[in-house]
Amino acid sequence: MSALILDYRKRAVRVLRDPRALRTMLAETERLLRRPGHLAARWRALHESAALLVDMLRLKIAGDYRDLSAGSLVLITAGLVYLAVPVDSVPDAIPVVGLLDDAMVLGWVATMLRDEIASFRVWRETRSAR
Repeated sequence: MSALILDYRKRAVRVLRDPRALRTMLAETERLLRRPGHLAARWRALHESAALLVDMLRLKIAGDYRDLSAGSLVLITAGLVYLAVPVDSVPDAIPVVGLLDDAMVLGWVATMLRDEIASFRVWRETRSAR
């Protein structure tokens, strides 16, 4: 694994152990997703994936959704931490390129968790149909 991925994995584990930090990270991620200028808000599929990852994490932490492995939990948290932190491998202040790396990381996380995301969608639809 690359040093960058290992660093964000460590950060994710720290965030998952601290409920306050987790709430803060989720709130910051949701704020970014609502910001019109953010790349994720412009790319519909990426925005949907990021919002879905936030939902998966929230519902897992709340104990409502149980079908998420510990490794996937850490991967989701690492991706969202990367999105929420404005100074990462390419700072968000750099126009376009600064947000493109966020899109790449979230896209990679969504690709790695494709099957779990599909299962979560089915679970959520089934749950909302009740």
